[in-house]
Amino acid sequence: MATEIFIASGKGYYIAMLDAILFLVIKDIQGYYRALMKKHK
Repeated sequence: MATEIFIASGKGYYIAMLDAILFLVIKDIQGYYRALMKKHK
């Protein structure tokens, strides 16, 4: 029982971390894309 809860909470933590990393990467790409568009204009 205890191990199941630990695995479940570990999974949630891992998913939350992936979510945060994905969010930061998307923001980074958007910022880079905007800078690129400004240079071309």
